[in-house]
Amino acid sequence: MKLSTLADWIVSAEPRLGKTRLVLIDGPSGSGKTTLAYALSGS
Repeated sequence: MKLSTLADWIVSAEPRLGKTRLVLIDGPSGSGKTTLAYALSGS
């Protein structure tokens, strides 16, 4: 999945915490979770 597609999907999802969107990223050590979080935060 492309980053832009993932970001679009997250933004289009109905927020359930007021105006806040909570995005959880899971994976083993060294799998790129922080890199993905930084990339999504800039989208």
